[in-house]
Amino acid sequence: MSPARSAERAAVPGRGAGGPGVCAETTASPAIHAMELGKRYRNTVALDGLSMTVERGEVFGFLGPNGAGKTTAVKLLLSLVRPSSGEAMVLGAPAGDRETRRQIGYLPELFRFQSWLTAREVLVLHCRLLQLPRPSWASAAPRSSSTPISWRRPNTSATG
Repeated sequence: MSPARSAERAAVPGRGAGGPGVCAETTASPAIHAMELGKRYRNTVALDGLSMTVERGEVFGFLGPNGAGKTTAVKLLLSLVRPSSGEAMVLGAPAGDRETRRQIGYLPELFRFQSWLTAREVLVLHCRLLQLPRPSWASAAPRSSSTPISWRRPNTSATG
């Protein structure tokens, strides 16, 4: 890494002298900081050199035509896919940090429940994926006055 690039990395707000993931002041760090973030799928460039900073409290949105890399950028910031180049920090920690991800909600545009699972089974699956302690699972369970929602298939419930 060049000395200039090394100095640039050290100057990123929220990074301590210990390098990536060691945050001196996470409250002062930006919500999102990406440097030259890129993603390639074989010969297809999905995102090329995204550099941006979004401060905490700012409202930000990606706008652009289909194929511009909006969804890819979000997936990279959440570490749902691995970058081909660059790096990102989210809430003062490296993109994909487990504790940081617990603070972020994400609903994919084409989310589909597995049709063979009941709502309770989907809930249990996601609680296990998030490694939530078992006692907290019951408090997250939805309630319904009609047919117990836990026995319904997700595709028969309202999406709102």
